[in-house]
Amino acid sequence: MSKIFSDNRFNHHQYKMTPRFGSHHHDWVVHCEQGAVNFHVSIVDDGSYEPSCGMEFHSRTSTGGPPSHVECHVLKAPCWHDGTSLYASRLWDDHGLRQCFEAGNHDAILQRLETEAYNHWMVSDEETDDDQ
Repeated sequence: MSKIFSDNRFNHHQYKMTPRFGSHHHDWVVHCEQGAVNFHVSIVDDGSYEPSCGMEFHSRTSTGGPPSHVECHVLKAPCWHDGTSLYASRLWDDHGLRQCFEAGNHDAILQRLETEAYNHWMVSDEETDDDQ
């Protein structure tokens, strides 16, 4: 996968598909210095159920309390984890990720994840830097 932003804020992109008992699980991950954003969707092969979506933010630094995972499967390190299925479903259905997937445009999905990571971690960091 190609990098979307040219300033190298995002250092690793990944897409993986795993077949699972009559369905396929699709997983996209974008890594940055602050952590990683993971978007995933499970699609039943016969279409008998709507796709099941999730999006998770895996932070490298504490958001309060002990880490959610001592050995995070995404970061391969401790992480503080936050996620949403409702927002992920809206991204899939209402914001075009389903159409990107159906067109085979994984770069567009990864670019959206970069935007999510930027909005989640970097906008507040830049605002803090501007305040000093």
